[in-house]
Amino acid sequence: MKVPGDLMAPTLRGGWDYVIVWPTTKFLGDALYVMEDEAGGPTVWQGQWAPDGVRLSAHNPAYSGSNETVPREWFNDHVLGVVVADLKVRDLRTIVEASA
Repeated sequence: MKVPGDLMAPTLRGGWDYVIVWPTTKFLGDALYVMEDEAGGPTVWQGQWAPDGVRLSAHNPAYSGSNETVPREWFNDHVLGVVVADLKVRDLRTIVEASA
């Protein structure tokens, strides 16, 4: 799946990097997860165990205010999968030039 948005930048760059996602319906431990966003589309978040649920956080400092802990039940209802691998595009210029 192509990484959507810039929540995980610079770790994963939206629109350029890709993730391989294993479908799941529950929290499997600290990892990157693909979650259903408010519009029903996919978004990548860091998921971490918390005593009162799952802490969802962005790697992009611009979104530090959006980090929150959600109840485990809410997480299980909105998780689409766990990221098991990522592919980082190293040379954006070559891709842009090749696609022109």
